[in-house]
Amino acid sequence: MEVLRCARANANLDDTKIVMCTAKTSPESERKFRDLGADHILHKPFKPLKLADFIRSIV
Repeated sequence: MEVLRCARANANLDDTKIVMCTAKTSPESERKFRDLGADHILHKPFKPLKLADFIRSIV
């Protein structure tokens, strides 16, 4: 979460989409990621091809 916090504090990264890949699935965790500036949350476990497809869809 610290990396997310630092990325959102950096004005050079304002246009950068941030995808959190996490095993945390609670509504509280999702809310915290969103509050910190995550654009998308992808829950583990996931297949590498699903991740690649997801990234292609948001770029």
